[in-house]
Amino acid sequence: MMKKTDVEELVKSALSHESAGSWLLIVDNADSPDLFYGDSNLADYLPFSRHGSLLFTSRNRELMFELGVPAPSVFDVEGMSEVEGFKLLERHLSKRLMSNREDTAELLDVLGYLPLAIKQASAYMAKKLITTTRYLEYCRSSDNYMVELLSRDFEDKHRYKEVQNPIATTWLISFRQIGDSDPLAADYLKFMCFLSEKAIPRSLFPEDAWTLEAEDAIGTLKAYAFIAERDEPDKYDIHRLMRIAMLNWLNKQGELQQ
Repeated sequence: MMKKTDVEELVKSALSHESAGSWLLIVDNADSPDLFYGDSNLADYLPFSRHGSLLFTSRNRELMFELGVPAPSVFDVEGMSEVEGFKLLERHLSKRLMSNREDTAELLDVLGYLPLAIKQASAYMAKKLITTTRYLEYCRSSDNYMVELLSRDFEDKHRYKEVQNPIATTWLISFRQIGDSDPLAADYLKFMCFLSEKAIPRSLFPEDAWTLEAEDAIGTLKAYAFIAERDEPDKYDIHRLMRIAMLNWLNKQGELQQ
């Protein structure tokens, strides 16, 4: 697993490559197999040459292997450390809004040290001039409040103008891709959001969880980082924010009671 700073160094190294005629092409948000192998068939137009490099960013690990990226060249970006989380908040919030360091640290933990979630929260706090303590209280008080906060758009000059930024929206896009390509994986994720977030045993999964089809479905969820397998085999964690967002989506779709 690579830290964000390690990935930055990797990119800097690629950009500083001085070989004659060298190039670096960055393919951002390479998540959908349909884009590369559907009607547009983009995969056929990607350049492959020893004189340059391709750098993909993606939430879909399986797609990277389909595109021929060797396993040693696929790097997972972990959540931020507490120090990195504080630094990101400090770039957007005044010291007054972060005066309670203990509550700020707990808020970072609630947000899973996810850069997008931290950026979204800091944008709201800066705009409304509320403290990290108050924001944390909203997160603690109600899952509905948490979902509402996760679903709010925010301004970001570095994003593509047509792309929505809320973390709940980002997850939903990936979930729809999973639903189209692997319905069993989508069913497993729906089921898991009703359980505790930690150490969910595979033996609890609906249907027969020991078939090749089930193996593929679980692999899909791991590839999208929706679930993480523990060191103890066949036990999985689901992120709290993901679980809450899924429950909200099921409720809006009228599937929660089912």
